[in-house]
Amino acid sequence: MLNWPLTEEGIFGVTFFINGVKEEVIIDDYLPTVNGRYMFGEPPVKDQLWPLLVEKALAKVVGSYYNIDNFSIQELFE
Repeated sequence: MLNWPLTEEGIFGVTFFINGVKEEVIIDDYLPTVNGRYMFGEPPVKDQLWPLLVEKALAKVVGSYYNIDNFSIQELFE
């Protein structure tokens, strides 16, 4: 669950339940880009950034964006 900005400076709280354990993550709204394109994903709808913010929070939980490939999304629903 993406909790709307905690501050006006673009700090967000994201809550996951991983293996039934609540995991709260704090992230900023900085999203890495190369040549004007997002490095790790594109929003499904133009200017809709919440999926990228959730992805960033998940990357923080599992250690990096690259570790997301080794993470089972099903773990979020157990």
